[in-house]
Amino acid sequence: VTIDSELKQDFQVSVSETGPTTINSEKTFDATTDAQVLNFGDKINGYEMDSLTLEFKSYAGSADINLDNASLNIKKADGSSLGSFTLVPSTNLQVINLKQFDDSNVVITLTFDANSTQAIADAFLADNKISIAVSASVDGQPADFTVEAILYLKVSGSLAS
Repeated sequence: VTIDSELKQDFQVSVSETGPTTINSEKTFDATTDAQVLNFGDKINGYEMDSLTLEFKSYAGSADINLDNASLNIKKADGSSLGSFTLVPSTNLQVINLKQFDDSNVVITLTFDANSTQAIADAFLADNKISIAVSASVDGQPADFTVEAILYLKVSGSLAS
């Protein structure tokens, strides 16, 4: 049996008027928090990562504040790195205007190369979880917002007892 699973984490960000303007946060994506995955018990025989989406929500702050630097580090349960991804600046995005992305409900979809996808799948198979560490900075303050991250997985296994 193969099922689709969505693992969601919200990164709450608050940059005060006095700073600092750098953001560091880490969240764990645990497949066993999905009730359907939990039904497999120890009979999971494979994971396949489809994608990771990011959406900026609940922005409060000046209209001209941008996320001007952001990267993700994907880690195994033991903390070792599975790979890094630079969100901004990149070929596709130089900055993310927080108000504009929130107002327009922009969803950024990240896909990974085959090696990274396999490494992430292997990490899930070993521990049923990974973590994502975000490092970012904004070019002004104050700013409050949420980054909703959803990891889309396909989970295969047996439901037989």
